[in-house]
Amino acid sequence: MEIFGFKSFGRPVKINFHNGINGIVGPNGSGKSNISDAVKWVFGSNSKEALRTSDSEDIIFKGNGTEEPLNFAEVKLIFDNEDLLLPYETKEVEICKRAYRDDQENEYYINRIQVRLKDIQNLLWDLGISKNSLALISQGNLTEFITSSPEKKRAIFEEAAGIAKYRQRKIESVRKLERTEENLAQVQNIIDEISRHLGYLEKQAKKAEKYLEIKNNLQQIEISWLAYNLKNLNEKKNNVLEILNELKIKQEYLTTELTKQEAQINSAKNKLDIIDLNISTKQEQLTKNIDKLEKIKTTNDHDKSSSEDWNLKILENERTVKEEKLKELVDFIDSNRHQLEILDREIVLLEQKLLLNQEKKFNLQFQISNLNSKNQYSHGIDFLLKNSMVVNGIIDIVENLLLPKEEKYNIAVSSLLSSTRRNLVVNTKATAQKCIEILKNNKLGRVTFIPLDNIISREIDEQSMFVLSKQQGYIGVTTSLIQFDKKYDVLAKNLLGRSIVVDTFDNASNIFLTLNKKYFVVSLDGSVFNPSGMVTGGNLKLDSIYNSVNLKKLEEEFNDTLNLIKEIQVKIVEARGTIQNNEKNNQNFLINVKLLEKELEEISFKLSKFESSLGKNLDSDINGLLSEKENLKQSLNSLHDERLYLVNNLIAKESQYKLLLNEEKEVNHNIHEGNMQILGFDKDIASYLNRLVEEYQITYELALERFKKSGIEITSELTHQIHSLKNEMNELLPVNIDSIELYNQEKTRFDFLSKQYTEINQAKSEILNTLSDLDKIIVEKFGQIIIETNKYLPTTLSKLAGHGEAKIYFLDPNNILETGIDLQINLPGKKINNLNLLSGGEKSLVALATLFAILCVKPLPFVILDEAEAALDISNVTRFANYLREVKNTQFIVVTHRSGTMEKCESLCGITMEEKGISKVVGISLESAKEMIDKTNVTSL
Repeated sequence: MEIFGFKSFGRPVKINFHNGINGIVGPNGSGKSNISDAVKWVFGSNSKEALRTSDSEDIIFKGNGTEEPLNFAEVKLIFDNEDLLLPYETKEVEICKRAYRDDQENEYYINRIQVRLKDIQNLLWDLGISKNSLALISQGNLTEFITSSPEKKRAIFEEAAGIAKYRQRKIESVRKLERTEENLAQVQNIIDEISRHLGYLEKQAKKAEKYLEIKNNLQQIEISWLAYNLKNLNEKKNNVLEILNELKIKQEYLTTELTKQEAQINSAKNKLDIIDLNISTKQEQLTKNIDKLEKIKTTNDHDKSSSEDWNLKILENERTVKEEKLKELVDFIDSNRHQLEILDREIVLLEQKLLLNQEKKFNLQFQISNLNSKNQYSHGIDFLLKNSMVVNGIIDIVENLLLPKEEKYNIAVSSLLSSTRRNLVVNTKATAQKCIEILKNNKLGRVTFIPLDNIISREIDEQSMFVLSKQQGYIGVTTSLIQFDKKYDVLAKNLLGRSIVVDTFDNASNIFLTLNKKYFVVSLDGSVFNPSGMVTGGNLKLDSIYNSVNLKKLEEEFNDTLNLIKEIQVKIVEARGTIQNNEKNNQNFLINVKLLEKELEEISFKLSKFESSLGKNLDSDINGLLSEKENLKQSLNSLHDERLYLVNNLIAKESQYKLLLNEEKEVNHNIHEGNMQILGFDKDIASYLNRLVEEYQITYELALERFKKSGIEITSELTHQIHSLKNEMNELLPVNIDSIELYNQEKTRFDFLSKQYTEINQAKSEILNTLSDLDKIIVEKFGQIIIETNKYLPTTLSKLAGHGEAKIYFLDPNNILETGIDLQINLPGKKINNLNLLSGGEKSLVALATLFAILCVKPLPFVILDEAEAALDISNVTRFANYLREVKNTQFIVVTHRSGTMEKCESLCGITMEEKGISKVVGISLESAKEMIDKTNVTSL
């Protein structure tokens, strides 16, 4: 044993114990009993009574005035392990306990490795040693054993039988059983709680799974349907593009041919102009010739009769009238032809303009359609707006009532209204309530309403306005920058009355801080400073609040284009009517020209015949003039014939030109129609592609691949199937998708807890089996040690008391597990009915006899006897010491002041207190020990 700092051992002390009987002797108060206290302390005893202290800190050396108090106490027990009784492969096993003054926790070590107290107790239990075992016996223990209750007597025997560890295991098992039963009850409660709503969750989850299954099926069908339609649209588009390519080739050919025809027509017109010039020249020459001939006739024909002269004048006048009429008709034809050319060019321009405006009309329709699709409201808002006549007081959504005055404010206002722009404005709170009921009844989702009678105006105070007027970048309060009907003034001021528009982010930040973050401040780029301290910014895609403005502009432009198209179409119809009338007139004029030319030929023939009858009296000049006149007439006739040919040829070419022009118009129309089809295809393709991306986040290529793999057949029934699936989904509403995960979590938890319940229940059964096994072991070992002890008890009692009888008996033989035990004793000359009537010495003898009987049954490696024989007389001390000599295989450490005991000790160790308060170990002989004891006894007397 090594001791340092424990109680009176203020300096390190080492005590070597030998086999057999080791005596610890010393004067009273020297601290010799502190040796046994130290052993108890190492074994785990901390009670003040057992350690004979008034305070827990009394176990640590307190000093003596000379020596300073120590801060810790340490006791080491070194066991000889040559025979490997302890489960360590070392010759020695060291057990150590250490305590610190400032720390309530003790430290325990086995072979210098820190362990728990429980580890030390488990190590010693197998040897039958513990803080309460028979290995530690004092005079008080002996008396207490005799007078103790049957249950406490039983505990002594259980310690000796090594049952203590089984009792400890049983205590631990019972505690474990209690915890297990508590856990079992808790788990059962949780299982019951989960079971109560697991069924409901399962129904919800199955409903949600069915909904998702239908949704996935619908999604696959719709993706396939979209992919199929996109494929068909692309094929149709490609077919139309091929036709358009052919039409464009034909268009180029017709353009070339029309150019050629125009050149030929212009050439024919030039020739016709030359002929008209020649006719005019010849006509003028003929007129001069006739005038000259008239003069000759006047000079030479005085004798002509008045009747002949009259006839000649009539014919010539008639011819002149016919010629003038012919010229007039020719002029009309030329004028009509020129007008037809102008009208043709005008029609071409009008048709080109018509084509451009029709394309513009289609583009506007496309833009309007896109804007309308962007402006689509939720089902609830759309339903309420379309049925606003059913509920009085529905006005419109915010974005249609509050519009920026200028385009540059679009982003700022849009940023401020981002969360309220689709709120529905109504007159009263009652209207909002009716609308909400309609939404609920028709399952149309949720809508936020703004009742005008339920909101108030909010404005910026005058002082802040004054400060604002001095700030850089300040543009205005938002309500001053938007347009709205006066009756919605409260709406504008409620939503935007406390917001300010500023030019830049930096200026907005400065103004926001200057006004102590009281108001919303927004920059033109849409950065919003919120009174809560948040700042929102970044790229903003303008929504339908301004699409509405663009939509109105586009609709106005579209209507203007429609009106212009109608005007152009009217002009084209009028021009074509004029052309038709002019062509008809030209035909009539040509017929009249031919008739007049024929009549002129007849008149010329009559004149020639008439003049020839007068030629007899004319001289050679007249004949020459007449000959010249005839030649001129022939030339004129020839020119008229040529002119008629050219006119007919020109008419034919113009007719062919018109055919080509009409064909070109038809080609242009077909190209326009084709382009319109392409635009329509593109619109549908874009719409389908948008649906694929926005609704299903999938590309066309991937959708087409899925469609091919799906094996879905696109039939006329597919649309009905889609509609049917959507109806099925609607019938399942409302659906809680989260219930699937929640059910799986709860089911997993339920299964886990059920398994845990089974495992805990199994553990409970195992604990119960363990308890049953422990009870069997305890009964067996306890019964065995009582039987065996009873065999040796009479012998040990006789050896210690001279003679006598003793027996240990069960109070309840039918309950060996729990029954207490007691002693039946007969001493020489006495029959003992009550053990409490024994004297102190007799009690010690009986207790020692019982102890030694137990040691016969269950030998202990060592036993510490602390003044156990103090109450015995000299003869009994001698018997006691002699018996110690007889016991083998047990090392005795005897703290004694009886000389009879000292004489039988095989080694002695002296404890003295040379310095006050400090115990010291000294070597001592038997004579010195007796002398020390005698002095002590004299002093005590």
